[in-house]
Formats: sequence, structure tokens, C-alpha cells
Amino acid sequence: MNEATSQVKDCLLLEGLEKLEGGRYILPSFQREFVWKPEQIEELFYSIYCSLPFGTMLFWRLSKQNDNGKVFEKEVFYKFIHEYHVGKNDDPARKSPMTSDEYHVVLDGQQRLTSLFIGLKGCYYKSSKNKKESKYCLYFDTSLEKGNPFKFKKIDGSNTPPILYLDPENEHKWILVSHILKISDIDDFQEENNLHKQEKKNVRTLKEKLKELKLVYIELSGVSYDDAVNVFVKVNSGGTPLKISDILNAIIISTWKKKNSRELFKNLVDRIDDSDINFKIDTAYIVKAILYLFNNDVRYKISGFSNFIVDVEDKWDNVSTAIIDTFMLLKTFGLSRSNLTSYNATLPILFYVYHRRAEGISSKRAFEEDRCIIKKWIMSALLMEVFGGTSDATLAICRSVFLPKTGSGSEIAIDESITLFPSQKIIDALDDDWIVPSKESLRE
Repeated sequence: MNEATSQVKDCLLLEGLEKLEGGRYILPSFQREFVWKPEQIEELFYSIYCSLPFGTMLFWRLSKQNDNGKVFEKEVFYKFIHEYHVGKNDDPARKSPMTSDEYHVVLDGQQRLTSLFIGLKGCYYKSSKNKKESKYCLYFDTSLEKGNPFKFKKIDGSNTPPILYLDPENEHKWILVSHILKISDIDDFQEENNLHKQEKKNVRTLKEKLKELKLVYIELSGVSYDDAVNVFVKVNSGGTPLKISDILNAIIISTWKKKNSRELFKNLVDRIDDSDINFKIDTAYIVKAILYLFNNDVRYKISGFSNFIVDVEDKWDNVSTAIIDTFMLLKTFGLSRSNLTSYNATLPILFYVYHRRAEGISSKRAFEEDRCIIKKWIMSALLMEVFGGTSDATLAICRSVFLPKTGSGSEIAIDESITLFPSQKIIDALDDDWIVPSKESLRE
């Protein structure tokens, strides 16, 4: 594998736009979605006009010529958007085909690059109160009389925005920003659009600043996918720590196409939080549950997650039902958010409920013996704090008890001979992690 290196590089804005359009600058699936509002884009362009620092970005150079070539096949990457629809940007067409030999993966600078792309090449769509979507394009006030001269203007009645927009209130001339770089002769443009001398000067100044703007970036190369993720986490943590579970959740949001995971996860969290169940879970728990139910590695790990999570989308309805059934069962034991000291302790139970297809385990007579066994097991596990500092290792040991002795391929499945929750086998597998007195009492 090539040695990891970092270099400070730059390129002209026009060159960067070509790479954005050509799909050579791409986004990893763990990158968070574009969130800037029109006002923020307007401020960005104003800062460029005022020659304020643009900031350094962070790119990961991804090439098929080194070990990172494997990443092309395993992971999912996305193209940048230039026509932004608020809340509607999960289009599968955004997925990068990865047909080139080399790309730059943007780890830091997505918001700025997307904003430039929208302002200079695209548009911003947003809905009004009546839910009708309208198109907005960025314009420049040639008068520069007051405040920020950049403003998104609503485009009425046509998909083609006018090059020149005359404000009826003050007769200011607003020029379509995406057209300014296309102006070949400022004098001809001035004459065609009846610009005053100062207006012409302002347009020329903007064009020159855009043409001369350099995108400065640190280029990482020779690093693995997981190393790139770790760099992303450190760079983007800021005041609020960014957890690996947050990134995995972002991957699910961008990968699932038939279901809105953001909404479904929120609904499930709210359902478990209801007074009739009364437990407190979050998206990190849901992601962990998905890993525990279906992935060979129970740890929060980025590599390979994009491909793995695709198949879980069709299983989600059963997963959410199993999670609800598991917590309803725990409530019958007298547990609640106030005394459930380890949510990881619920995962072996969830694994059993889901793979045994034990829907209604909290109340159906057929599962009466299971309820007695599970209650004794989890109460002891919580009392002895079995799921403590090495919880991932403990979870993996517990799950191994459920799996068939003979290999079943890469798919996680339960041993069909298991008809009752195997508490004793879990105790034996954990060995010294299970305190002897309680271990003996459970064997009675």
C-alpha cells in the first residue's frame, strides 16, 4: 500500500467547477447532507466579492492504482448537486458510477462547494406554505447601493431564468450570476443591457474575482477508507462530537431508496418513548440493533457498511416490530427507562425475538416459558453489569450461542434447534464474566 501523504494544493474555481460537473469531485456516503439556506449561499458569494478568505478544504485522493482501488467496488459515493430541492435530494441518480481511475473525495468543504455549484451552475428549489415548489436563481445587484448585492430571485412562469432582472421597485438591474462567467466582452454586455459605467465596473469586478478565485485544499493520499472516515470525524466534530453511529445513520439515509429511514427511525424512537412502553432509545441504538441482527461484525464500523445496509431496507418492518416486542416484554418484567441500566443487554433478547419470529412474545401463551427464562437472565445480567466496558466482545460472545454450529454463509441466522431462549449456554459462554453466585443460582 502507498505511504500516506498530505499536500497543500490549489486550483482555479473554473477548474473545480469542471471537475464538479464531470463528477471528479465526489462525496462519500458518510458525508452529511447539504444544509445551507439561500441566505448562507448569498453571504458566501458576498464574501468572495469582498475578497474575504474562502477557507481551506480537505480532499481524499482516491485512485485505482493503489490499494484504495478496492474501495471503488465496496463503497458508495455520490455526485455533487447543482439543482437543490429542499428535502428531496435522495435521488439514486446522484450515485457516482465510478468509471474513472481517479477521484477527489470531499471530506471537508461540501457546503461551500455545493453552494458555489448552485450559484454558478444551478438553482435552489423550495416550497411555499401551499407546498408548491418554486425555483430560485442567484442574481447580482449591479448597483451595489446597499447591503449584500447577491439575492436568490424567484423564477416565475419559465424554467429558463432571465439574464437580466429589472427590479420594479427601485429599477436596480440584477444579473444572473451563472451568466457572468459567460460574458466574453463587458463593453458589448454593457451596451446590450444599458448598464451605467459603475454598474459595468461592478460586473467586471465580480467576473474577475470569480475567475481568479483559487480553491485551496489539503490532499490526502495513500490512506484507507477507515482512516479517511476517522479524519472526517475529527475535522467535522467541532463543538458537538460526531460519533461513528451518526455516520452510519447518514449512510442508511443516503442508501435506502424505498423507505425514509430518517422518518422511520424517529417514529420508532417515539413509539418506544410512549408512556405505554416507556424506554429511551435513539438512532445509535437502532444502528447497533441492525448490526447485531445482520452483520458479522457487531462493532460500529464504516468499511463495507454501505453494501451491507442495502438488504436491510426490505427487512425493516420486521426489525421495528421485533424492537417494539422486545421492549414491551421488558416492561412486563417491571423494567423501564429509570432502571434499565444497559441497553446493550437487550440485544441478545432482540436477536432471539427477531430470528425466532417471536412476535407477541410479551403476551402470547406460547412464549410463557421463554418469558420466565429471559426475565431471570436479564435481571441477573443487569445486576452483575455483564455488559460493561468490553460490551462489543460480550455481545459477540452472546450472539455466537444463537448461531448454527455449521457455517451458513455470510448471512446471519439462528440455529433452528433453538426453541427456547438459551440463557444457560450464554452464561457458560461468558464464563468468568458471569459472577459465580448468580451463575449458580441461575442453574437451579
